[in-house]
Amino acid sequence: MELRNILKGFTIDAITSGNINEIGKVVYADQRAKGSLNDLNNIMSAWRMVHVPTHGQPIPQTSSLNQQTTVADTEVKLISPTDNQVDRVLGFWIENATLGNITVQFFYAPAGEPFSPFVPMCDVTTVAAGSVAFIPPYSGMVSYVDALHTIWGKSNTDSMSMGVITNKISQ
Repeated sequence: MELRNILKGFTIDAITSGNINEIGKVVYADQRAKGSLNDLNNIMSAWRMVHVPTHGQPIPQTSSLNQQTTVADTEVKLISPTDNQVDRVLGFWIENATLGNITVQFFYAPAGEPFSPFVPMCDVTTVAAGSVAFIPPYSGMVSYVDALHTIWGKSNTDSMSMGVITNKISQ
């Protein structure tokens, strides 16, 4: 089936990298496929213009703090992007409004249930009473999160504000 017929009725917003990957598997590089390959190239260019306008660099003015309230000793989902969205993780934020020190840690995991498997993104950090802290990822670690992954945070105290600071790479 021709590529243009496979994608008939799709909008550029509805096309995901998974769709393109699936379609690309059935296109063979022979003379008869030349039209389909040109169509695929045009679709990829249109998709990049909409979803990845800066070709993998952070999109200007898209910094955000995705924050949640902590639950003692329970993983809290901080960010889980949607299809076609990729965020670069710049660091983590915590506000300790208690009278005692608290400990926090942030994790990266496949979308769904926490800790299946999990990857720590920073050391366990102690935040002093009444303080606000910015916690960078492990030294030299550049992290991205997409629809297949989730960022989690965990604190030993209830009702603290914690979050992940990101820039959008694609949307």
